[in-house]
Amino acid sequence: MERTLPKSVDYLDTLPKGVPSERKRRKFYPANGTQYQLGGSIIIEVSDPRHFLDPTNSYLNFTMQNTSGQTLGLDYGGGSVFIRNLRLQQAGNTIMNIENYNRLVCAVIQPAVNPVRMTAQKSITDNTIFASSIAGVPDAVNTVVGSDFAGSTYNPDDNMADGDTQTFSVPLIGGLFSQSKLIPLPLLREPIQIVIDLETNGERIGCFGAAPVAATFFTLSNVTYTAELIDVPRDVLGYLRTVQEQNGGSLLVQAQSYAHTTGLLPAGSTGEQIVNIPIRRKSIKSILFVGQGNVASTTTAFSDVAQMVPCGEFSVYNLSQSANFLLNNYQIKAGSMVFPPTPVNGPGGRGDVGGEVTVATLPDAQFARGEALTEVSKAFGHLGTAMGQGLLSVLTYGPFKLNDNVNADQEVVPGADFVFVLAGGGGDNGAVRLRDVVPFAAMECTPFALDMEAFQNEAVNSGIDTETLSLDMNMVLNIANGTGAQLEQVNLDFWTWHDVIYYFNSDGTITFSQ
Repeated sequence: MERTLPKSVDYLDTLPKGVPSERKRRKFYPANGTQYQLGGSIIIEVSDPRHFLDPTNSYLNFTMQNTSGQTLGLDYGGGSVFIRNLRLQQAGNTIMNIENYNRLVCAVIQPAVNPVRMTAQKSITDNTIFASSIAGVPDAVNTVVGSDFAGSTYNPDDNMADGDTQTFSVPLIGGLFSQSKLIPLPLLREPIQIVIDLETNGERIGCFGAAPVAATFFTLSNVTYTAELIDVPRDVLGYLRTVQEQNGGSLLVQAQSYAHTTGLLPAGSTGEQIVNIPIRRKSIKSILFVGQGNVASTTTAFSDVAQMVPCGEFSVYNLSQSANFLLNNYQIKAGSMVFPPTPVNGPGGRGDVGGEVTVATLPDAQFARGEALTEVSKAFGHLGTAMGQGLLSVLTYGPFKLNDNVNADQEVVPGADFVFVLAGGGGDNGAVRLRDVVPFAAMECTPFALDMEAFQNEAVNSGIDTETLSLDMNMVLNIANGTGAQLEQVNLDFWTWHDVIYYFNSDGTITFSQ
C-alpha cells in the first residue's frame, strides 16, 4: 500500500486561490410600506446587476413596538414569532413557501438544535432572555422544577412595557436561505422577492401581564434585509453562462426546505389514531411534528397531575409550547411501507410498557422518553456528535417528575392548589403565570421526528418518494389509556424536511423541483 503524508505535514496541500472579489454589505428595504401589524405582509425585493448574494450570512432586521396595551414578554422564538409564513417569489412564481414558520422555529428547531451558547447570543439579537439558574422566576415555579433551569430561557411578561420598542436581527432559514451556494443575482431578469406573512393571532407571540386590550398587539418598523454581497469578475459571469448552456440551460442548486400540514386528535382519543399527511415530495428526508392543546382557558386550576401533564390546556397560547399528549409510540405508513418497522416509543405514556399516567406512574413515564428525543437528534443529524445540540432536558421534554411535589390528594403544592394563570395576572399563594416561563417550567416543549433518509446528508433524493408513487403518508399514533388521557382536542402540526433542486435558467428565471 502506498504511503501518503498526513495533511498536517503536507505543505503542498493548499487551498486553491480565489478569483479577485470583494465582499460588501447592503440593506434592502420593503417595497410595500414602512409599518406592519398583525396579519400584514412585508415584501422585500433583492436584486443587483453585479453582485452575488450570500444567503447564509444575510439576515432580517426590524424594530418591534409593543402595542398590545399590556406588558409583554416574547415567546422563546424571539424575533421569529412574528413570521407566520415565509415565502420566496421570482418572476411571478413562488419558489419557496414555509407555512407556520414561527411554530416550526419556536417549537421544533430552536429547542432541538440551538445549543446554550447560541441561546445566549440570541438574548441580544432575538430578545430571548437567557438564564443559567432559576433566579428571577416566581418561587411557585421553583418549588416544582427545582433550583436550576440548566441553561434554559424565559421571557417574563414585564420584559416590555406597553409602548416600548426592541430591535431584532433574525436569520432566515429554509430553501435557498439555508444552502451554501451564492445566488447569482446578475443572471436573474427580475428581483427575488422575500415575502413575510405576519402572525394573525397576537396571543401566540408571547406572554402578557393581562388580556391584551388592543387589537394590534405589535407594530414592526425599520425593516431591512441586510444582505452579504460578493462582487466577482465579469469573466465569472461568462463562465456561468457557458455552464448553463452545457447543462441544458440551467445552473443547479441543491437545498432542503419544509412543507406543512395539520391534523388533530379528537378529545378523548385513546389507542391507535391515524392522521393523514398529504404531502407529495420526491425525497422526504424526515418528518417533524408537535401537538398543542385546544383549550384557551383564562385561569385553570389543575389538581390532578395527570390532567396537567399530558395535554396542558395552557399550551394553546404560545408558539414554543407543545404537549406529549400521552403518546405511547408512533410510526409512518405509506402504501405497503411501514417506517420504522417497530414503532418509536413516545414520552407521554410509559414507553413500551403502556398503561396509566398517574401520580404513581409518572416517575416511570419520565424515563420512557429517551427514544423519542434520540429520533429528533437523528432527524437533525446530531446523534453522532459528541458535543450534542439543543436545550431540551429532563425539565422540558415530555413529562417530568412531580411526585415529590404532590400530596396524597394529587394536588400540586406549594401552599394551595397550583393555579396556572394564562391571560390574567399572577398572584400569591401558589398562583403563577406559567406563560412567564417560556418554555421551561411546568410546561412542555415536546417535538417529535422520524428520520427517513437512506444516506443521511450524503446524497440527494435518498428520502421517501411520495410524489412518484402517488402515496399519502399516514402517521400512526398510539395514545395511552389512563387518567387524563386526551381530555381535550390536540391540534397537530407536521412538517416534512425534503430535498429541493433549484434551477437558475438562462432566461433569467428560477424554477425548482421537489
